[in-house]
This record gives sequence, C-alpha cells and structure tokens, in this order.
Amino acid sequence: MLVAETAAEDAGQHELEQLLTKPVEKGPLEHKERIAGAIVGTLVGFRGPYEPLVIYPDQPESTALNARASVDLQAEHIGHEVILVFEKGNPMKPIVTGLIRVSSPWPAKQRPPQVDVDVDGQRLILTAKEQLVLSCGDASLTLHCDGKVVIRGRHVVSHASGVNRIRGGSVELN
Repeated sequence: MLVAETAAEDAGQHELEQLLTKPVEKGPLEHKERIAGAIVGTLVGFRGPYEPLVIYPDQPESTALNARASVDLQAEHIGHEVILVFEKGNPMKPIVTGLIRVSSPWPAKQRPPQVDVDVDGQRLILTAKEQLVLSCGDASLTLHCDGKVVIRGRHVVSHASGVNRIRGGSVELN
C-alpha cells in the first residue's frame, strides 16, 4: 500500500508542477488600445443577478458588455449612467465602480418591471404592480392588481383548527 500511495503522490506532484510552469495563454480579445482612467457608461441590464451589462461611447463591440461591479446595482438602476474603469486598461473588461444618481432615467410608463421585497425578520412582503404569481409544478397562486385571487392545483385542501369561513358577494359550489 505504501508504494501505491507514494506513486499517487508523485503523479499529483508532477501534475501540479506542470500547471505551475505552464505559460498563461492570452485571451482572444487582446486590444492594442487601452483605456486609462474612468469613463461614463450606461447600465442597460443584467445577464444574471451579479452580472451587469453596460455600454459606453466608442466601445469595441456593438453589443452590451458583461461587467463586474464593486457597487450594489439593482433593476431600478437600469438606464442610469455608471462610472467604469477597465481591468488592465482592457476595453472589453469593464468594472462598474459607481452609479451616477438621478431621480429616474425612465418615464414611469417605460420603467422595467420589478418586484419589491421587504424582509424584516418577522414577515416577507412581495409587491408587484400588476400581478404576482407563486408557482410550483401544477400548483399556482395568482394575485391580480384588481383584487382577484386565483388558486390552481390538481388537489386543493383547506384545513382549519377553528372556523373555516367562506365569505363573498356570492358563493358558487360546483
């Protein structure tokens, strides 16, 4: 057993040495022009919860670029101007370091949809403008802004240890 363990350790050590001595390959997007200092760009969206998409004047690509951020960015910041610096001056590697604050870059009717979440340790409040849907498999609970509540499921059960009341302007069964 000791011989097998020593051979495995030697093989692992050899692989580690190869990785450490392997030259670092340069990425395919090497740009000769570097950007020194900060510039102003625009936050245009998110690819994931922590992957902002930005654009800036005279950028090398015509599409939004993935960026990293050192500040907390939210959906309501979409459309705002942001301060960008670039990793090693590479124009393809923007980092959002600041947000230029304004009242609202979007007209109220064009604002991107969003859900407000309020958590205080005692309760969770989700607020949406038009409709809120909780869904899991074949079951869903939909709340509409006009007060309509829709419960859907293959099997719906209501349990109460006290009185179970059904009240409404009219009640229809079957």
